Amino acid sequence: MGKLPVVAWRVGVGTEVTEVIRYCRGQTWRFLDMKYFSHLLILLLVVSFATTDSYGEDSEKEREVVKIGAIIPLTGGQAARGQDIAKLLKTLERHFDEMQLGYHYRFIVEDGQCGAGHAATTAAMKLINIDKVKFLLTGCSGETLQAGPLAERNKILNIAVLSLHQDVKTLGDYVFRTFIDIEKSVQGFADFMDSKCGGKIAVLTEENAFTFGVRDLLLKHLGAKVVYAENFTPDSSDFSTLLAKADARGARGVYLNVMSERTLANLVNDIKRRRLSQTLFSYNFPEVASFRTATEKNSDNLYFIGAPDINNSSSEFQSVQKEFNSQHPGGPTYEFVLRTTFDAVKSIVDAISVVSPDPTKVKDYLYSYSTLGALGKVEYDSNGDIKDLNYVLKRVGEDGKNEIIGELVKPSS
Repeated sequence: MGKLPVVAWRVGVGTEVTEVIRYCRGQTWRFLDMKYFSHLLILLLVVSFATTDSYGEDSEKEREVVKIGAIIPLTGGQAARGQDIAKLLKTLERHFDEMQLGYHYRFIVEDGQCGAGHAATTAAMKLINIDKVKFLLTGCSGETLQAGPLAERNKILNIAVLSLHQDVKTLGDYVFRTFIDIEKSVQGFADFMDSKCGGKIAVLTEENAFTFGVRDLLLKHLGAKVVYAENFTPDSSDFSTLLAKADARGARGVYLNVMSERTLANLVNDIKRRRLSQTLFSYNFPEVASFRTATEKNSDNLYFIGAPDINNSSSEFQSVQKEFNSQHPGGPTYEFVLRTTFDAVKSIVDAISVVSPDPTKVKDYLYSYSTLGALGKVEYDSNGDIKDLNYVLKRVGEDGKNEIIGELVKPSS
């Protein structure tokens, strides 16, 4: 009878069935022996499974990797938001891999330091010239204002997820934004402050690209009604001189133009400690839970420019959000940024699935893009800004809950 040909024990991934048959050619009459026949049948089955697995693995390896760069604040006052974005990108990598799309999506994260110095410019040059990314996400206004022109010049598709500065919308055709442009909201908020304070307002600004943008808009709309305006360095802790000057100028209200909830809490507590009576206004940092913990009753009746409540979002975002929260039980620092980041990435992925990973084709596709996302309906206007998403007027209630008390922008017809 003899033994099964030695080739049967050498069959591995990639072995062709035809090679086995060719080897066994000439032993045809032995197939009449049931033992040999059963051995050959087993051999063919083993080879079949091996080659099937091999082709599956090859197909997996052949899927193109699409690299998306992310320039976000991992240090400084906005670090908590940047870290949440980085965590979400890891969740999205797994999510898209499980969906078995036509491409592998991989994120390369760099610290843009919220636009401090030239950090975002350096990060953008590295991502574009060394990592060869064709798609970028940017965080803070300062990061987008630095990286956006480079993206435009190199025809890299850039979506800003944490940038409110009014100049973002003028950076070029390749720069989009899922965050809210604050320019449309500042006039309404300025009018509200004027009505509360009788035209005597102080503006205290922590030095940063996005706060400078807000300051410039407030000064433009309020003009001579601003009785005192002064800047201070990031993460300052001594506000005695600033507050004394604002009080001496007769300010009845103070806009606290800061870049983090920590600085806002320090200012609010200092004002209450000094028993100053001005009405307080700010940006949306009271939405962060740690702010209320740090200020307690001191922040009661603080008015601020806040993000809208989102009541409709896609089932895909809800699934990703659930996965994110299971991996990070404390949840995000600021949920709204989770939404803007998801919609930015999903816009890129959806476009690539239709037109290929060509940034110019993706750019053209996004101007007519429409879907239900984390922010509700996601569409982009001619400036690349997300449509119909506006800030609202909010107040910190005496129970510590933030409540919407009005609109800042009239809804489009």
